[in-house]
Amino acid sequence: MSETTIPNGCTCPECVKMCRCHPCSPTLDEAKQLIKAGYANQLMLKVWASQDDPQFAVVGLCPAIIGYELMVDPMKSYAGDCVFLKSDRCILHDKGLKPLEGRFATHDTTPEQEERVTKEIIKTWLTQEADDFLLEWERMCGVKIQRSKP
Repeated sequence: MSETTIPNGCTCPECVKMCRCHPCSPTLDEAKQLIKAGYANQLMLKVWASQDDPQFAVVGLCPAIIGYELMVDPMKSYAGDCVFLKSDRCILHDKGLKPLEGRFATHDTTPEQEERVTKEIIKTWLTQEADDFLLEWERMCGVKIQRSKP
């Protein structure tokens, strides 16, 4: 998959709005890098619900919305700013830690492109490695993920 990256991060109102409404989702490896960089307590659980099967969902991590650190994404169209948005700039961008979804998304990204990137990200969270990683994150941060019984 080719991706579009903005060298210094776009600060147009449309792009900044994305950081104010929808923190970008990382792949599993990117989430590991965020934790390695000391950001474990600034993440939240992200749930991707299946449109085909309402009983199926994928759980991963993403940057938190301010006030939702170590919690579950409230999944509202507007819940608040991403914890990494400072003065309309993503502080992760210059550190090389900006998640795939945020590096790819721009004011001209099409819905089809967004869907393709989201699917690629979700695939990385559909593994035993991801499940083990989420359990380790729970222990590290002292949180407990509510899981449904199969």
